[in-house]
Amino acid sequence: MRTITKTLYQFGELIEAHKQGTVKSEAVERARAWMIEGFGCFEWWDSTWETWKDALAQVGFTDAEMSFSGFASQGDGASFTCKSVDLDKLKAFMGTDIAPSEVIDGTPEDFRPWIVYKIEGKTPANSKYFILDERTSASVGRLDNRYSHENTCEMVVEWPELTSPALEKVLTAFEKDAEQLRRDICRAIYRDLEEEYEHQTSDEQLIVSAEANDYTFDATGRREG
Repeated sequence: MRTITKTLYQFGELIEAHKQGTVKSEAVERARAWMIEGFGCFEWWDSTWETWKDALAQVGFTDAEMSFSGFASQGDGASFTCKSVDLDKLKAFMGTDIAPSEVIDGTPEDFRPWIVYKIEGKTPANSKYFILDERTSASVGRLDNRYSHENTCEMVVEWPELTSPALEKVLTAFEKDAEQLRRDICRAIYRDLEEEYEHQTSDEQLIVSAEANDYTFDATGRREG
């Protein structure tokens, strides 16, 4: 019978041991990869998406459903679908000049300035959009199920009968601006998801997670203990 004594490290301790030259960089990389792989097992994006879902509902995209992929492959991105758009809310958002505003803490009662800030632009502020009445309907549908970026969905605005060239011009402009807004929002959602992922998988957060779950590793970075 033999007794073997082995030194085990939490992730933060493994990083410090590497800095001191007592373990190799490969050990840190192996431990980091193990933790990040496990990180994908829970829905880390929930908070980000719930915030965006509330914001989307406020400007007319009610009960939106999100799809995304990321973050290092060509074709990665985020998009959302919406079976029915509340055009009164959307017209109010697109027809008004809204100044962008960043949210530092908490959840705003009015998401509209925050959305303008997030899309790094401004609303069309076209008051003519208010002439579109209840005969107008809109939805956001998916065109491609292979990917999730903004080009895999499309917003469609429908009007049963165009009674004048002037109305057709307004409707065409509204559909173009609404589709551009949808694309801008998709890109903003993706940026927020990527930022949250990078935060959650940073060494600082992995150290916190390792301590909370009592994860330990040997000197080669293999999970043990």
